[in-house]
Amino acid sequence: MIYPPHLVDDPRITHHWSEIIIAPDNRHMSWTALRSDVGAAVMIGTLERQTDHYTIENIQIISSVRSYERDPDREGYIIPSIMRGGEVKQFVRGGNAISAVGTKTGSTTNSVIQYLNSEEMEQITFTLGYDETTILSPDERLGIVMTSRFSKKTDPAIFGLMPRPYGMLTSMGITWALYTYSITGVRHFRQGNIGPALIDIERSIREPGYMGIQLTTDENWVYCSPMSWHPDGTRAMWPEVYRGSNFEKMRLQKVKLLDYKPQEPVPYVETSDDIPYAIKDFSVFDSISHHVEGKIAGKYSGYIEYLHNGAEGRTEATYVNYSDDGQHFYNGYEKVHSSFMSESFYEANLQLAGPNPGEMNFKATFAHCTGVIFPALEPASIGIAAPLI
Repeated sequence: MIYPPHLVDDPRITHHWSEIIIAPDNRHMSWTALRSDVGAAVMIGTLERQTDHYTIENIQIISSVRSYERDPDREGYIIPSIMRGGEVKQFVRGGNAISAVGTKTGSTTNSVIQYLNSEEMEQITFTLGYDETTILSPDERLGIVMTSRFSKKTDPAIFGLMPRPYGMLTSMGITWALYTYSITGVRHFRQGNIGPALIDIERSIREPGYMGIQLTTDENWVYCSPMSWHPDGTRAMWPEVYRGSNFEKMRLQKVKLLDYKPQEPVPYVETSDDIPYAIKDFSVFDSISHHVEGKIAGKYSGYIEYLHNGAEGRTEATYVNYSDDGQHFYNGYEKVHSSFMSESFYEANLQLAGPNPGEMNFKATFAHCTGVIFPALEPASIGIAAPLI
């Protein structure tokens, strides 16, 4: 595989690809490039076979590059952009959508479906902790999910317990630490599990609190990528690593659904090249601002004073009587300091008033230890988060 020079020679690209997926039409390929400026950048292109290698043509960026736009009607205000991006996992909907990591609502990562032939984004898991990969069955009615939802001691659900408008804009700076704590740490030394879970996709979308079925059979064996379904739609398989073995001891696990009657697989289609939000001009990366400052207006009242300083790894959101519905009002703040070299922390003192009140008042500190992130001991991480009631 030969990548174009502007992807190979760009010093901001730390890994040309993180995960590669091939569309059912066997022509289109999507992948996630890891960058020092935007983190994950998702690309799509067409594969062209040469004599002894493949090249990628018609490359388009299909993730968000800027997190906001300036509000043309109000000076000092910004309008958050749709958050597309995160590692791609699987072509779905016959080839005109992608299962990926991300969020549409919520403040922690979940699984989403990003459509390629429209602007639509569909969130398919809604857990409060850390969800990542969802691989859909051939009929796309079931999914197997990498998730911390069944791991009470390592699930970072406290970060998503109280819903916040545009919460991911702030917590995005600490997502890597949550991953390293609840995923990497569990694989290496921390007791816990990361699934997978078997879910009914429609129930996952429509049913609040739906968990699915835990497929972990031994706490010492921890899920690793990738997952896959058998074409008959009743069997799935994934690898697991024995905790602490440094990936030298692994096994394959499989599940067979004895009472599930699958429907016909979703028929394949030609993946669209006409992606309405795609960006073809790669110079867009040259205009990224690492300093964002402005107010986000509530639909009913108030605002969020938002600040992101990439050079300092600092993100802050101050809520001032913010309300979208005229019934629920947010006041308080969230702060993130993110660093790969020293301590990182998340701090919140945020109140939600109204018919369904809530509160976040805690600080979580993450310190470096033998290449793995772990929460520092009390009292560095202390506080409460109260859900809506």
